[in-house]
Amino acid sequence: MGFNRHVQVSLCLSLGIFVALQRYASDLRVKASEEYVWLYKLVFYAAVSLYWALSLSIAYCLSFEDPVRYMEFLDWIKEPLDWSNKSGKMLSGKPKVAVIGGGVCGLTMSWALKENGIEFDCFERNNSIGGNWYNGVYDVYVFVFFFFFFFAQIWIDVRKSVDYIYRMNIIRISSRATEFKNYPMPKSFGDFPSQENMIQYLRGFARDKQVFNSVKTRLHLRHEVASVDLIKDSKQGVYRVFVKNLETQKTTEHFYDAVIYANGHHWDKKYPGNQEHSVDAIKLPGIEKFTGKMIHSKDYKHSSQLKDQRVLVVGIGNSGCDIAVEASRFGKESHLSARRGRWIMPRSFAGIPLTELLWGSAPYWVQRLLLRTVIWFTFGDYRKYGIPNPDHPPFVTHPTVNSDLLLKLALKRIIPHSGLKAFTGENRVEFTDGTSAE
Repeated sequence: MGFNRHVQVSLCLSLGIFVALQRYASDLRVKASEEYVWLYKLVFYAAVSLYWALSLSIAYCLSFEDPVRYMEFLDWIKEPLDWSNKSGKMLSGKPKVAVIGGGVCGLTMSWALKENGIEFDCFERNNSIGGNWYNGVYDVYVFVFFFFFFFAQIWIDVRKSVDYIYRMNIIRISSRATEFKNYPMPKSFGDFPSQENMIQYLRGFARDKQVFNSVKTRLHLRHEVASVDLIKDSKQGVYRVFVKNLETQKTTEHFYDAVIYANGHHWDKKYPGNQEHSVDAIKLPGIEKFTGKMIHSKDYKHSSQLKDQRVLVVGIGNSGCDIAVEASRFGKESHLSARRGRWIMPRSFAGIPLTELLWGSAPYWVQRLLLRTVIWFTFGDYRKYGIPNPDHPPFVTHPTVNSDLLLKLALKRIIPHSGLKAFTGENRVEFTDGTSAE
């Protein structure tokens, strides 16, 4: 066994021992009465000391091989102690935690805190839990152009409705790969639950597990976290959190021992060519000439928005492909612009959901080989559909899961284009390969 293998085994051993001792210490802290808190502290610091001793010895050996890796390693192993030093009241046996976000991650974190007897507040700015499944979409670099003002009345009507994710969206991976370990999805949902199924499932989990049914496990809907500040030497808590009530517009101050960020990364609209997250800040030549309607995929809700429209979708991610397929069914024309190739995967192969077919514990090269084989037998070469082949291996970027896109491309119901370059008229655009479309 070589030097690197010795380092890996030793590191895994040290981390395993540290996590086990810390887990035992955490259980002890929850179960112990106040007079035995000293015992928790003793076990906790023993775990930290052992972790440091083993980690520093590995770092010392590592320094002989690569000084740069040695310095990076030192910064990395400091993280557990940095966190414990900031955790103030965590050592008192009565921690208080803030969870930012009521989506899937926020919900599961809240449940884990409740199961361990830890008091928390969960802040969600929407009027329901659900995260992306309630309000938002997966991809962030997709926006849609509509070419006629007929769209205006439809737009107003849709904006008055409940602000869910677009209705036709279904989950990318199978229900068995998505469901919580202790809360299976109903068989009636099928292999790929819809948006409505997911909202129903998440609300059912919160209700049946009684995640928020306690004076110490609180859910605050329509509350937005404005800022989080780290406070040193405070008796009230380690973190000061300012929360805005979106109903009353009042901001209140709270103190917590820990803050869990579960707000995701798809809640904010992003557009290519600018950092201002605004459709008005798109920096493409000739943008001022365009007279059609322009929206972000996050604002797309229903196929009625596409009826009889000539639609250009910019972006070949999950939501972009979904909307392009919808436009091919309900719109007058559907165009799809892509700067680069993406790995487009079918949802299932031979009747088996692809996420279950890919063996998660296998090495990446095995999973990549299996995925390439499945894609080749299902779709063949992407270029015959008019879109470029990916210039990167699978799993380097987020894959696109869509079983209908390539069929629509083959039937010429969706017209593929290269990346968007400029606007050349009121309803005309130019692409990076020199072609144009109206």
